[in-house]
Amino acid sequence: MGGRGSKSATSNHSGSIPVMSEQEYLDSLGLGSPVTDFMLDKMRLPHGETFRQRVARENAAQTARREYELKREAARAEYQAMVDQGLIREPNSIERLLKQARGHSDHESTQSARRALEKRGYDWKTGKDIVPDGMSRETYRRYVEQGFSRSEIRKIWTDTTQRRERIANGGTRGRSEHEVTSETYLRAAARTQRNVDSWFGRR
Repeated sequence: MGGRGSKSATSNHSGSIPVMSEQEYLDSLGLGSPVTDFMLDKMRLPHGETFRQRVARENAAQTARREYELKREAARAEYQAMVDQGLIREPNSIERLLKQARGHSDHESTQSARRALEKRGYDWKTGKDIVPDGMSRETYRRYVEQGFSRSEIRKIWTDTTQRRERIANGGTRGRSEHEVTSETYLRAAARTQRNVDSWFGRR
């Protein structure tokens, strides 16, 4: 079911276990890159190098690569062990989207994450659940995809409360919940240019 506005994407997790992805853990140890930067600051000889110098440089680079790979694999194993022991936990899909959504607004990946969160019923700025109480996320997603704003969706749900409660209590024989008679039906039909009986208010 949907949320009550104040509930956040992480509120279902108990305690205060630190949230950290494997990449973030590796970054914190200076092991975030899949390859070592050993050669980045090595001096380049302006007049070339001798065969012996080249061999020594290549051997040093190969040794550095092996050592780096071993450190990185050890760190990955250490991270997984900490997750298994409950010392840290991996971010869930919504938390990953929230982090991405808080990136630079000019990036398409940032905008895409924000749209994905809106469809799922989360405020990308606060991480709070914005799905009206009693509404499923699937229903909320349909409204968003049809072009309704957050305030319009909430108004639709509020305007049809009595109707939905009557149906839930068996007051409308042979009728399904998605049948709506309030003014919001006409607004929705005009907005979508289609008969919305098949999806309006469905849970």
